[in-house]
Amino acid sequence: MSSKRFVFDVIVIFLFIARSFAAPPASDATQPPLEAFFSRAQIMSPAVSPDGMHVAFLAPVADRYAVVVLDLATGKVAPVSRAADGEISGFLWKGNERILFYVWPDNKDYVVTMVVELKTGSVLTVGFDYVVDSLPRDPTHVIMVGSGDPPGLFLVNLVRGQWGRIFGWDHDTSSWEADGEGNVRFRVRYDKDQLILEIRADNSSGWKPLSRSGGGSGLAYSPIRYCGFSTDNRGVFLAREEPDGRSALYLYNIPGANWGEPIFQCESPITAVRLSPRRDRIEAVWYGPDGRAEKWLDPRLEQIAAKLRATFPADCDVSFLNSNDDENVFALEVEGDVRPPAYYLLDQRGRGQLVELGKAYPALNAEQLQPMRPISYQARDGLLIRGYLTLPRGAEGRRVPLVLFPHDGPYGVRDFWGFRSVVQFLASRGYAVLEPNYRGSGGYGETFLMAGRHEWGRKMQDDLTDAVHWAIDQGIADPKRVCIFGSGYGGYAALAGAEFTPDLYCCAINDDGPSDLSLVSSWQWELAEGTKSYFKEMVGNDREFFDSYSPKNFVERIKIPTLHAYTDDKRSPINQQWSPLERQLKNHKKTYEFINDVSKQHRFGDEVTRINFYRHVEGFLEKYLATDRPPPVTP
Repeated sequence: MSSKRFVFDVIVIFLFIARSFAAPPASDATQPPLEAFFSRAQIMSPAVSPDGMHVAFLAPVADRYAVVVLDLATGKVAPVSRAADGEISGFLWKGNERILFYVWPDNKDYVVTMVVELKTGSVLTVGFDYVVDSLPRDPTHVIMVGSGDPPGLFLVNLVRGQWGRIFGWDHDTSSWEADGEGNVRFRVRYDKDQLILEIRADNSSGWKPLSRSGGGSGLAYSPIRYCGFSTDNRGVFLAREEPDGRSALYLYNIPGANWGEPIFQCESPITAVRLSPRRDRIEAVWYGPDGRAEKWLDPRLEQIAAKLRATFPADCDVSFLNSNDDENVFALEVEGDVRPPAYYLLDQRGRGQLVELGKAYPALNAEQLQPMRPISYQARDGLLIRGYLTLPRGAEGRRVPLVLFPHDGPYGVRDFWGFRSVVQFLASRGYAVLEPNYRGSGGYGETFLMAGRHEWGRKMQDDLTDAVHWAIDQGIADPKRVCIFGSGYGGYAALAGAEFTPDLYCCAINDDGPSDLSLVSSWQWELAEGTKSYFKEMVGNDREFFDSYSPKNFVERIKIPTLHAYTDDKRSPINQQWSPLERQLKNHKKTYEFINDVSKQHRFGDEVTRINFYRHVEGFLEKYLATDRPPPVTP
């Protein structure tokens, strides 16, 4: 059997099985149902085994995600692990015989790590928190962090279940990295309010600082990012960003303690790099304002990437997710603003074959979705703010209702171009969606990031207000029909918008937004000193600030209906953030709605809860945003 025929037969069998579980595609002429956007993805995270003979992926089996394995030799597709009382959130191959996976138990805030042997089906529970390094050159061991008794960093044998401690518990180290031989030689740690990157020559050497950042700002950010060790373990690949956003990739010489000449330079931040399967070579770099520009350092892969770009539509990106060790079998993701993720297998053995594994959201198609276009505007102080605008169908030449949708974070996080189910859902219901990357967002350099320090409710909020005025001035938004909707920090921004600019919006949706900033700066569940400093120094840490910008203190200013959703997430528990806010809403006789499902994960990760949440959102917006004249509310 030829390689081409071999792979094609396997994929046909797989797709036949997958379609029996997937929702039917919606007609081009119909509005997609809510479930098409928020039901479980039908396939996620495909990963090729090191020998290229299997592909594993996550797929729903009954009401839970399972790790499913496709045997490329036989075409057999079978789930190999599924948690009855938890959700599998990720997995990785460990050799060709076993898969390590993570389970979030229902209503718990910790992860259980487990390993399944593919031949026997036996499952081993690993008593550690998460993998620090998968050690791709070692067939049986991984390095893991454990917070149990005793806590520390451990070398774990996944076959025998044995472990040995490498380091004791260190509250102030946030990440560790091992070289190709499994020796831990790079780490990121905090020293009070400084973030320090350290490296050592070998296991017997002491740690030496590579860089320090912070120093009073509380910024949990370093301009230097670890990318991997070199083949001989004498060098480490590092991406370094300048304050203005320019970046370069280097091979840092460890014995000589020098940077050398840059491997690659660009005028914008480096957003990602591709490492070889054994993580000893940099094969590609992604950069640019959207992170979509690419530079291939491997000529063979560059040719393959060029052919793939020519194969797929221009309005999508093709990502190499992973490959086998020989790099001739690749798992690919094809995704764009109007193209939900689809996954493919590229088999370069023999004549070569590209075949589809499956679509994440098969009930959606490109004809039903709307393009996301980059926009920019100047904030009132002259700072350039970038973001994205998605218009509903038929919006050209007329004003439409607008949803301002600020991202969570807030610091170092940003919105990117691409498919987003929430954005497309809102656009399908007739709303324009504006996503500004306000000051403090990541991806635009340290200066832009630091411009958001101490600016909750201040300049960060002004950036959002200015975004609405920009959309009105451009003839896009109906000034009487603007809603602000966000989660986490975005929920805070929604509250602040309703209170500090009460005439700008006709309604607001707050998902887990902090209403008391004194609780934000005192969040202490993370033990690292740098994390404590981050919240205190980046957000703010004085009583005047708390009193002046905590939404619970200004409820009387609200003139519009509001929708609120809270869970018992440790960052925003109901009894601390919602209860005081609700008391004020009742005291001032404000019109509001509340969604309460404390039993589910933060951000409504459970499918039933997620669909329930967006059904409330849909009804709320139909009532207060879709009509020309929203009903009056109690002053």
